Amino acid sequence: MAKDKTKENIEWLEKAVEQGYGKKCKDFQKDCWCCRAWEFFNEIKNYYLPNCDWKGKCKSKAFREIYHKKGWSYLCKKHFYQEQKRFKKQGKELGWAGLEEFEKVRNYKPKKRLG
Repeated sequence: MAKDKTKENIEWLEKAVEQGYGKKCKDFQKDCWCCRAWEFFNEIKNYYLPNCDWKGKCKSKAFREIYHKKGWSYLCKKHFYQEQKRFKKQGKELGWAGLEEFEKVRNYKPKKRLG
């Protein structure tokens, strides 16, 4: 899904946050700079390398982005097919998008103009 360079950059950023702010705290506190730095890192990581949102329990790599009552969320391959079967049994169709389309947008580099 993501290019190797993106993964390398995320790993570098994780090391930088750990060196600058230390390891993650056990409890999140709004006033803690360490907690805020790790929260920011997690937002960036989830944007570029999303994980499965399955009931907040699964941490596998995202396979598809689906649309349901609560809005868009990411699912791994296992949970995507599980939801797809559940929807088919109900006679409904699961709305989804492949992550390849999002990857093309994220990695878009405009061509240099001549002149």
